Amino acid sequence: MIQNSTRNRSEQLIYQRRQQEQYVGKLNTKLRQEHYEKTFAAWENKGKDIANWQYTKNRLQQIRSEAEANKNQRREKLAFLLNAEHEQYQQEIKAMVETPEQVKERMMKEVAELKQRKEAERARQADAAYDRRFRENADELRKVNQQFNELQAVAYRNMQMMDKQKQLEDQYEEEMIYAELYRREILKKERLEKEKVLEQKAKVDERNKVLAVQTKMNEVKHQKTKEEIKSEKFFLAKSLADKDRKKNGKERRKDTIKGKINICIIRRKLIQKLHQIMKNKRNIKNKLNSKRRLRTKI
Repeated sequence: MIQNSTRNRSEQLIYQRRQQEQYVGKLNTKLRQEHYEKTFAAWENKGKDIANWQYTKNRLQQIRSEAEANKNQRREKLAFLLNAEHEQYQQEIKAMVETPEQVKERMMKEVAELKQRKEAERARQADAAYDRRFRENADELRKVNQQFNELQAVAYRNMQMMDKQKQLEDQYEEEMIYAELYRREILKKERLEKEKVLEQKAKVDERNKVLAVQTKMNEVKHQKTKEEIKSEKFFLAKSLADKDRKKNGKERRKDTIKGKINICIIRRKLIQKLHQIMKNKRNIKNKLNSKRRLRTKI
């Protein structure tokens, strides 16, 4: 019996020791696993940083390459435009330079035009001198010319007077048109003001009607409230009297006190309600007075 108990005790110790070793082994395994996971995560984060750095570097290199290519394209385009403009200027300069034959032809044209102008001027002066000499030597012609000039001056003065009269008539018609337009505008403004006054008056009358109806309704409501209070007081007094007849002693006194409390509460509520009604009535009267004053001003 002692041997069996000793054996069982040894087996229990061995079993406990094995469980403890298994538990410790599981803990060590878990610690190693966490260490591996942390190491892998650090390596992965480092790889992401390297990848991001490499992507940024490649992107910057790409942007620089694109910028350099665009700059070269702009340079080529500007060089092409500059060459085209230079070629155009060269052609214009060549076109402006005249050959000896062109210079000679142009000079001949200018000489011919100058001769024609001189001949025309000389002929005009000769005609004017001939006419002047002829008028100086002919008395009748001078008289005719004088009469013609006088008639021409009178006709010119009459035309000026007619033009002046036409301008005055046009100005008068224009002023009359403006005056008529102004008169119509004044009439229109007065009509709109009258319509506005009538509209405001109609609104004031409508508001006064509504306020009068509200005042009447409040008075009816006030009268109805008074009647309800009176009826409630009557029924309350009657109920208290009935209770007083049915009860006696201490219970009767308690009911009386409760009834008085209820009466006070009801009376207070009714008084508050009456105050509110009176306040509403005063507000309505104030509104009516303000509307009447506004109507009097209008």
